[in-house]
Amino acid sequence: MNLIEEIQKLLAAKFSQRVLQWVKRAHWVTQLLILTLILTSPFAIVPAIKDPIGAWKKFTSLRHYWRAQTIIRFADQQPPFIPLSAGQKRDIDEAIIRLEDRLTEQVAGALEGAESRSEPFSAWFAAQTILALGTNFQKNPAQVIKYTSPYLDESESAYMEFAQQPSPMIPITAWMLYAKAKVNDESVKSTIKNNVGFLIKNKLTVNGTSFWTLYPPPKSRDPDRVASTYATCWALLALNSTPTNGLSEAEALVRAVKSGAEWLRTTRIDERCRWLDFPSKLTKSEQNESMTLSALALHTLHQIDKSEQTALLAELDNMWLKGLSFPPPQGQDREVSAVAGPYFFSGKEIWMKDASRHYKLPWMIIATRDAYHHGDYLARTRALYWISSVIEQIHEAIKATDKTPWVQAELLIALKYL
Repeated sequence: MNLIEEIQKLLAAKFSQRVLQWVKRAHWVTQLLILTLILTSPFAIVPAIKDPIGAWKKFTSLRHYWRAQTIIRFADQQPPFIPLSAGQKRDIDEAIIRLEDRLTEQVAGALEGAESRSEPFSAWFAAQTILALGTNFQKNPAQVIKYTSPYLDESESAYMEFAQQPSPMIPITAWMLYAKAKVNDESVKSTIKNNVGFLIKNKLTVNGTSFWTLYPPPKSRDPDRVASTYATCWALLALNSTPTNGLSEAEALVRAVKSGAEWLRTTRIDERCRWLDFPSKLTKSEQNESMTLSALALHTLHQIDKSEQTALLAELDNMWLKGLSFPPPQGQDREVSAVAGPYFFSGKEIWMKDASRHYKLPWMIIATRDAYHHGDYLARTRALYWISSVIEQIHEAIKATDKTPWVQAELLIALKYL
């Protein structure tokens, strides 16, 4: 054994002794957390055995120091807030400012096109930016909503994905209603009642639970054939956020939210915090388990059940956190179902594909933030590492989505929620 090897052995022995002494003196909660860290981080054990000095240097490097600090904060800080370091909060704040600046440019360009070239302002993007920018929206939100009129089906008081589309789309109408509820403008508030009426009119009920479809549902077939998790979640989020004071549909709205939430609870995949995009599809080839929509469904239940945290919700939260996979999704990672179904357009039935693109990262951040306070030690530790990994790559995610401002809008919503 040469001198270098002897020094390595001596340092490793002293390091091990110091660690054992510290652990023995530590509080039992800290001891439990250390055990959790060992069980959930096997990747750190092997290199430490092979090269203790190298492992120690790696652990104490700047990149891994804050990961150790995360565990310490985890031991000391109680839910519901995810404990983030000052550096992590700074990274998030910088990302928020960067996204706000970029979205403000996009909104200004879209408004210029609407005013000078009569180019309509996409209803979907309008809702996303209003929700994302919030009080930092430098333009008048009511003006933005006015320029979405080419996407409005006035006969239905509902919005279409594309101008001249044969039928309005329920999720887009819900996005717009959700955004309008945040806008303090009488001209906007006066349109909310009709949007609510459209959603309630197109609600379908089977066995006491209610759901929505992407487009107005077919009249002559089994009503739940095209029941959509995405459409149902957004209809529930929109209705649940709508003020009911003076609303003639208030009672119907409350019933719709209650029965819709029950549909979400009953359609999840057994023993898991996962949902299919179209739960009623019978063949395996048509069933698409969706991480994005599972996150959205969990967030929806949190918004509805926040006044009465149920045992089921706590169970779902714990399952969600323990099911987080590594590495986290990239900014452009998405899911598309492309499932076709029958819908009712202009008095006749037409088959349409679901071409909605569901971007994973924003809604997984939101669901993880919702679920954190219900997680056990193991689940919350995993969530902390997952969120830390997200923050580590957040500027790469912003760069990757620079050409897709609608994704940046959802990412901004998620970061502000975090």
